[in-house]
Amino acid sequence: MTVTEIAPHPMIMLDVPPSKDYYNDLFRIAGAEPNVRHYASSYELVRALVGRNLGWAPLLSRPQVDRSYEGRPLVQVPFSDEPLANQLVLAWPAGIRLTRRAQAFAELCRRVVPAAG
Repeated sequence: MTVTEIAPHPMIMLDVPPSKDYYNDLFRIAGAEPNVRHYASSYELVRALVGRNLGWAPLLSRPQVDRSYEGRPLVQVPFSDEPLANQLVLAWPAGIRLTRRAQAFAELCRRVVPAAG
């Protein structure tokens, strides 16, 4: 399903960054206006509202459970649109010496996440 196909249907927006900004940009780039009916600041509240058939919701992560906390069924449908690029930044204060664990984590990040060109 594309962003423009789903845009007219009632949407529940997770009203927290980076989710809200990401999906607003995705709709803007597609030239579509989402039909936002409800805003929620909790991931599970969004899933509960979807489970009660009050709208659909885009989420940046894929839940492992296909039911809301109330036990109502949820369906996951991926967008066929090209995803937007995200930035990942690892930062710490200047002059701070990282612990060995923090150093190992930073090194893992450098190996696993490709550097921006």
